[in-house]
Amino acid sequence: EYLGLRKPRKNLHLFLSILLMLGALPVLEALQNLISQIDFGAKVKEAQAVNKSMYSAFLNLPTFGAFARAFVVLAIIPAVGEELFFRGILLRFARQKSRAITIPIIFTAVIFAYTHANLYGLLSIMLAGVLLAVIYYLTGSLWCSILAHMCFNGLQVVLSYLSNSSTA
Repeated sequence: EYLGLRKPRKNLHLFLSILLMLGALPVLEALQNLISQIDFGAKVKEAQAVNKSMYSAFLNLPTFGAFARAFVVLAIIPAVGEELFFRGILLRFARQKSRAITIPIIFTAVIFAYTHANLYGLLSIMLAGVLLAVIYYLTGSLWCSILAHMCFNGLQVVLSYLSNSSTA
């Protein structure tokens, strides 16, 4: 209860949370692709290439079992863990120090983006963090932001699995 793990006021909040995050996915992906066109230098490009290579290797999902493991590791665990920490703990503490909700939302979104260690995705991850914080703030339920986060990450895993299985 303290962290916001309470039932949403309305069941519609769960559906709207998912819809908001899935609707934002193409916009956030396009923003990340646009920013990836900027040359931040050889070291950043090399680090991003290593990061992308590891992510691609992890998302090589030749079997349904590999897909299920990847879904748990990339969608369920991060959704629960990150939402508990960033929205359930950090946003609540930051909210106690601020009159307006805007500063805590931006603060936690910046830290959320920074911890993902992806320069090209920094802005889009920060905006996703803002959306997740707004979902939590408006619904009063961390379950809504957890579910939205899980669907956001999970859709990427599902699309990767489908693209792997269609090329096999």
